[in-house]
Amino acid sequence: MAVHVETNGPVTTVILSRPDTRNAVDRPTAEALADVFRAFEADDGARVAVLYGDHGHFCAGADLKALADGDRVNRLEPNGDGPMGPTRTTPAKPVIAAIAMSLSSVSVITNALRLNRLKLGTSPDQSDERE
Repeated sequence: MAVHVETNGPVTTVILSRPDTRNAVDRPTAEALADVFRAFEADDGARVAVLYGDHGHFCAGADLKALADGDRVNRLEPNGDGPMGPTRTTPAKPVIAAIAMSLSSVSVITNALRLNRLKLGTSPDQSDERE
């Protein structure tokens, strides 16, 4: 599967994994990403998502080789899901793009969010303050 989901308490980690294409997105991958983010938005227990590209690459963009394959061409219609999947949506919950991070760094962020030690919208020195 090109898209994997891990849940750790209120944190949903979405992992893009297409190592042979440096995580380039074709139509099936875009559809999977859109489905995952719709499920994230619908899940009342999910508070934040972290999007991570596995195998040392965040995302190489659209899969240009898929353009030559009629079954995998990214969706280009002007309404609905975007060519990269959820790119036309405005999420109601925070989504963090973990660009240029190792999976261990993503785990640290995920655990900090889960333990409520990292509050979104605050500076690091404010993150331990409780309201």
